[in-house]
Amino acid sequence: MKKKRSLTYVFGISLGITLATVVAAMVLLILASVYINYTQLQRDNRTTLSVMENNLQTEMQMVSDTVRNIYLEDVNYSTLALTDYSGSQKVGAMYDLQNIIRNAVPPFGAILIFDRDGDVSMYSYGNEYPPENIPSRLKFNETYREYIYSADPETFAKWHFTVVDSRPLLSDTYRLGDLYVSAFIDLHYGAQYYNKTLASGLQQIVFHNGEDILTGGDYLRSENISREDIVRENSGFFDRLLSGYIIQNIEVGDIDSGICLCGIFQFSYLWGYSWVFIVIAFAVALLIAIMFVINFRNLKKMTLYPLQQIAAATECLENKKTVEFPTDVPGNIEELQKINGALDGLLRQKIQLDEENIRKEREIDHARLQYYQLQTRSHFFVNCLKSLYSMLENKEYERMQRMILAFSSHLRYIFQDNLLLVTLKAELEEVNDYYNIVQMDRSMPILLSKSVDEKLLEYKVPPLLVQTFLENSVKYNGKQEILRCSVEIDEIELEDNRMMRIRFCDDGAGYTKEMLEKLNQSEKGIYEKDHVGISNLKRRIELIYGKGYQAAFFNLPSGGACSLICIPLKK
Repeated sequence: MKKKRSLTYVFGISLGITLATVVAAMVLLILASVYINYTQLQRDNRTTLSVMENNLQTEMQMVSDTVRNIYLEDVNYSTLALTDYSGSQKVGAMYDLQNIIRNAVPPFGAILIFDRDGDVSMYSYGNEYPPENIPSRLKFNETYREYIYSADPETFAKWHFTVVDSRPLLSDTYRLGDLYVSAFIDLHYGAQYYNKTLASGLQQIVFHNGEDILTGGDYLRSENISREDIVRENSGFFDRLLSGYIIQNIEVGDIDSGICLCGIFQFSYLWGYSWVFIVIAFAVALLIAIMFVINFRNLKKMTLYPLQQIAAATECLENKKTVEFPTDVPGNIEELQKINGALDGLLRQKIQLDEENIRKEREIDHARLQYYQLQTRSHFFVNCLKSLYSMLENKEYERMQRMILAFSSHLRYIFQDNLLLVTLKAELEEVNDYYNIVQMDRSMPILLSKSVDEKLLEYKVPPLLVQTFLENSVKYNGKQEILRCSVEIDEIELEDNRMMRIRFCDDGAGYTKEMLEKLNQSEKGIYEKDHVGISNLKRRIELIYGKGYQAAFFNLPSGGACSLICIPLKK
C-alpha cells in the first residue's frame, strides 16, 4: 500500500525540486565558467611554455652554431690549436675570437676558449648572467675547465646536461688538439630570466630531468609541491582544482638527458578572473531562492487554504463535530471568503441532516426492539393463559395466585423501554421469576445452576439476555424429563477490551444442524420459524452494540445446546 502524503508535502516537494534544479543549474554554470577559464588558462600556460622552449632552443642553436663554426671554420682557432703563435699574432687571434664569442654568448650562459697549458684563456658571459667578482668567476672557470678535461669525448659536439659546482648546465664542447671551445647555459639563471619575463607573478618556471628538480627548489618547498607532482603534472581538472596549481611540462629538444621546462601556474589568477561572475551567479541563485520561498508561501495560502478547509470540514463530519470556520482568510480574498461561507453552510446542513437521520434511526430501532420483544413473548403469553385456565378448571386457586403474581412481575419487566439496559442483577431476578412460572407448568422439574461473578452484578446488559436462553431450552425440550440448565457469567479480556461472557448450556435435544448454521451467521431477515427468541436477541444485541459483541452457538459432545455471548462491560 502506497504511503499517503498531504498536498502541502507534495506541493513543497515540487517547488523544492524546482528550486534545487535552478540552484544546480546555477552551480553548473559557475563550474562551467570556472572550467572554461581553467581551459583558457591551461592553453595560455602551454603557449607561454612553448614560447620559452622555442626561445631556449633558438639560443642553444645560435650558440651551437657559433662554437661549431669556430671549431670548423675559424682560422684563428685552428691556428692557435695547431701552430705556435707568438707575439702580436697570438694577441690578434685571441682578440678576434674574443669578439666572436662576446657577440654570440647566450644571455644566461657563457662561451669559453682555453687550452690545457693555460696559454690560451678567454671567456664571455651573457648580460643576464648575474655579475660576480673576478676571483669567483675565475675560480668557476677553472672548475668548469677541469670538468671538460675529464669529460667523456663522446659527450662533445652536442648538447648534454651536467652539474658543475652545484650548477645545472647544458654544455656543448669542441676540441681541436689541446684547444677547447665550449659553451654552457646555466639553467638556474635561465629559470630566473624566464620568471622575470612573467608579469603576473603567479607563474613559476623550473627545470627538471624527471628524476631531480634542477631549479626552483626553494619555491617548490615553500608551496609544498613534490617532485611527483611535477613529473605527473597533477593531471585532471579536479586534481588541479584541489591542488591549486596547473603544472605542465615541455621537453627541451636536442638534449640526450631529458631536460624538461616546467610551468607552474597558481589558481588564484583563475578565481580572480571569475569572482565577479561567481558572485553574480550566487546572488541570482539566492534571489531566486528567496522568490521561491515567498511565492511558495503565497501559493500555499491561495491554493492550499481551500483544500485544508475542505479537509477540516471532512474530518469534522467524520467525527460528528461542528466547527466554526474563521472569517479572516489570507489577504482577505473574496473568493476564499465565499468558499469558507459555503463550507460552513454545507457543514451545518450536513450535521443537521445527520442528526435527523440518527433520530429517525433510533425511532426505527426502538420500534424494531419492541417488535422483537413482542414476537418473542407471544407464545409464552398464550402458554401462561392456558396454564391459568387449566388451574382454574382444577380449582388450584393458591397455585393460580402464585402464578399470577409471578406472571405480573414478568410482564412488568418485559414491557419496559427496550432501548434501556438493565443491571445483570435485575436480569437474574427476572430469570428467577420466569423459572418459578415454568416450574408450575411442568410435570418434571428444571434444575438450574448459576455461577456468576458478583463483581459484574451492577454492569448493564440488554433485557431478557439470560432469560431468552432459559425460555428457549424449556420450549424445545419436553415436559416429561428432567431438564438441567447452567448459567456461567464471568469477565474476560478480548482484543484488549473488557468483556462479559455469558455461557448458557442445557442437556436437552440441542440445536439442529440447519439452526446452528443460521445462528452462527449474520442475520438477514427478521422472521424465523424456529428459535425465534434467540434470533431476535441477536438482532437486539446488534442494534445496541453494533459490531462490538461476539456470539457462538454449538452442541455439547455429551448432548445439549450451548450458547456463548460476549458483550462489552458497561456500568
